[in-house]
Amino acid sequence: MAHTKTILLVDDDILLTRLMSVVLCNAGFKTIISHDGQDALDVACRCPTSIDLIIMDVSMPHMDGVETVCHLRDDPRTACIPILMCTGHADEDTPDHSPARGIKSVDYIIKPFRMSQLVLQVRSILERDL
Repeated sequence: MAHTKTILLVDDDILLTRLMSVVLCNAGFKTIISHDGQDALDVACRCPTSIDLIIMDVSMPHMDGVETVCHLRDDPRTACIPILMCTGHADEDTPDHSPARGIKSVDYIIKPFRMSQLVLQVRSILERDL
């Protein structure tokens, strides 16, 4: 029996995380929701082997996505978890311009995006990182 992949969703937009969770669950994934970077770090460090992918917003209060990703990459327990960064600033936060561009295993999706596009990108990342 195949392992159900678990995705940690990190975004301060509560409605968006709920929508992404419903869509991803309907696509066969399990989701965990976090609304800020510090909570995401706590969740990821508490159960790193059960998280298969992290989808993280770039812009969040308190600890933004870039800082959170840096902490995740610095911790050996979470360093290899693939990350999909979500950004609404296509011109500033794309891989060529973002402060996160030097962080390994970071993919990007630009807001607004179609939920079908999100599911396709999630599947692609998870298949690549088998």
